[in-house]
Amino acid sequence: RVQDMEMSPDGRHLYVATPYTIWTFARDTASGTLRRMRGRHGCIRHGSPRARCGLARAMSGIRGLAISPDGRHVYVAAQNSRSITILRRDPVTGRLRQGFRRRACVSQFRSPCRRTRGGFAYPEAVAVSPDGRNVYAASSTSVGLHGDGAVAVFSRNTRNGLLRQAHGMRGCLSDGGDEGCTPARGIAGATAITSAPDGRRVY
Repeated sequence: RVQDMEMSPDGRHLYVATPYTIWTFARDTASGTLRRMRGRHGCIRHGSPRARCGLARAMSGIRGLAISPDGRHVYVAAQNSRSITILRRDPVTGRLRQGFRRRACVSQFRSPCRRTRGGFAYPEAVAVSPDGRNVYAASSTSVGLHGDGAVAVFSRNTRNGLLRQAHGMRGCLSDGGDEGCTPARGIAGATAITSAPDGRRVY
């Protein structure tokens, strides 16, 4: 079941997310035709080392993808893992890899990720600002199974792609003001998020 698709900024690769795997397709920029890449260059997945894909942590229940403007990193919202996972992208081959050990993902709940303060209990979608300096994650709930929706705010290291959640109330917004987040209206059950081209608004 396809959950999301994202095109690389250079138009050379299309990434298709299913619940546990991201598939890489090479794109002919003249005709637009797609060709699925083979072997470990063609997919990365959560779970079994027997799969003919690259392996990644904290990618169970993938719901959304976002690619940085420089094309060097892919951010994955994984609901079952309750995390945002960072993948490095080879701009030439399109291959995705995970690195950085614990810093390769952020979660407010569990290892093997770097723990953050909160605001994205069950992430549904992720977006990168046009200048590449921030990442936003939308969650359908903020705490537990029945909490209100939330948006988590991260600063992004433009050199290595790593994320750090903003401090205090600036680090998240929630429909009910839970977890010390900035109170916001109308985001309960949020399942999508995007940034305006000028970077001044997030919807």
